[in-house]
Amino acid sequence: MSKSIPNVDWANQLESVIRQFVKEKLELNEKWAGRKLRGFAEAHEALQRMFEERYN
Repeated sequence: MSKSIPNVDWANQLESVIRQFVKEKLELNEKWAGRKLRGFAEAHEALQRMFEERYN
């Protein structure tokens, strides 16, 4: 076996680590998707008005 080709166990471990990483990031995205940062609620109306003035 060539040393440049990783073995199957190593590839499976790498895949497992990547899957876990992606799963954790997706869970965090779901957790934070519906939240607004402090102060954004007050600024949202002004930002919306500025957007409409510019693009309408």
